[in-house]
Amino acid sequence: MFVRTRGALYCFERTVLRAGAQWETLATVEMYEPVFATPAFVDNRMFVRTRGALYCFEGE
Repeated sequence: MFVRTRGALYCFERTVLRAGAQWETLATVEMYEPVFATPAFVDNRMFVRTRGALYCFEGE
């Protein structure tokens, strides 16, 4: 699953990339279980639902 927002491309269960002329790896994502829904972005937070949990990641 891929989601693009605020100049970053999120590849769930893999990596977070910054879009541009040259791709830049921002982070490695280890969810440990499949992501079953499109993430929701609210203000500076990203909500991700997996098979067994709902996660909230907050940016700076």
